[in-house]
Amino acid sequence: LSFDDQWDSVWTYAVPKLGQYGYRGSVFRINDLVGAGSDMTRAQLTTLRESGWEVNAHAGLVANHNFGSTGASDSLVSFVGLDNATVLSDWGALKGGMHRDGDRGVDLIAWPRGAFDSTVLTLGRQQWAAARTVCFRNVATVPVAEPLRIPARSIAYSTAFTPAATLGTIHWYVDQINTYGGWLNLVFHRIVTASTANSGIEV
Repeated sequence: LSFDDQWDSVWTYAVPKLGQYGYRGSVFRINDLVGAGSDMTRAQLTTLRESGWEVNAHAGLVANHNFGSTGASDSLVSFVGLDNATVLSDWGALKGGMHRDGDRGVDLIAWPRGAFDSTVLTLGRQQWAAARTVCFRNVATVPVAEPLRIPARSIAYSTAFTPAATLGTIHWYVDQINTYGGWLNLVFHRIVTASTANSGIEV
């Protein structure tokens, strides 16, 4: 299970629930949101890491994560819409913050909004060992055919190329894995106690 953007609701709801079953997950951090507003603090991320969770890379600056349009024209968003110098600067700051905090997941990034193109992949091969996407156009293979396009299924978050999966759909995915084998990476963002339009899954 992956949790993007280090929302503090992951700490409140997901961490204790997974802990009941001895499970751990992965958090993908945005540097300048650590400890800000509704995001987990550096101390909370450290606690997760020390308890066996992974803390991985997502973006250095939330402005770069959120760059570009939303909705039907999600083609030049996040790193895809930025110039190479800005992308490399973001990744440098991201890795620097993670090294400072002792995070070990400095070789794995989750593409913001699942977005990538050939330029991002070319740059990425110089910086990352692997990358995860929620772009539904990618198919999971074992072994992984392209380590910078590891597919996942996003829950309650939707863009033009990453349609949200409902809980019923997720149950179907899990049933297929149980029946036929394979693997499935589920991605969550915010966890909420009431329905929201802000990429939240209701508990």
